[in-house]
Amino acid sequence: MGNDVKRTRHTLNGKLLGVFYETESGHRIYLGHRQLRHLDRHNWGWSIDTRTLRRCQEEGFEWVGIICRRRGAKHIWLSHVSDWFDPHKSFPTRHKSGMPERGIRLKQFRIDPANDAGKIDKEFSIR
Repeated sequence: MGNDVKRTRHTLNGKLLGVFYETESGHRIYLGHRQLRHLDRHNWGWSIDTRTLRRCQEEGFEWVGIICRRRGAKHIWLSHVSDWFDPHKSFPTRHKSGMPERGIRLKQFRIDPANDAGKIDKEFSIR
């Protein structure tokens, strides 16, 4: 994603939850911003609140994922929006506030930085 990408910050009470991206060609991606401590260690996956996932589905976002910055590097896990609702690839959970979430196990993401780091850096220039 270059400079021709529209970015819309997704915040709640002033806290950045993620960013909605849209390219000039119409591709739409949502990336939730997380820290390593947010990884669900019981299910070994990342979670996003159900309301945000439904919004992505309703507004035509094709891809939903997580960006985790660690030691100056960006790590991105990305999957199709439908994967977040697929019972074979995802799991239901709740945020500590009680809000319902859906998660995807790390091995189920279509793009995983452990396998595709070079490809991700080339394809996604996210600041």
